[in-house]
Amino acid sequence: MLKCFSLIVTKVKYCYNLVSMRSSGVLYRSQFDSDFMLWRIGMYLPFAFFAGLVLKLRPQLLPYFVIVHALMDVSTLAVYWMI
Repeated sequence: MLKCFSLIVTKVKYCYNLVSMRSSGVLYRSQFDSDFMLWRIGMYLPFAFFAGLVLKLRPQLLPYFVIVHALMDVSTLAVYWMI
C-alpha cells in the first residue's frame, strides 16, 4: 500500500512540476521586449533587399532561389518529423 501511495505522490509531483514549468514559460513569453521585437522585424530587411536586387538584376537566378528555399523547407520538415 505504501509503495502504491509513494508512486502516486511521485506522479502527482511530476505533473505539478511539469504544469508549473509550462505555465511559467507561457507567462514569461508574454512579456514584451521592444528591442528584441524591433531586431526580429528589422533583421530580415537587409537580406530581403539584397535578394530583391539580385533577382531584379539577374532574373535567371530565380530557379536557384526556389531550389534552395525548397531544400530549407525539407530540412525543417525533417527536423519536425524526428521529434
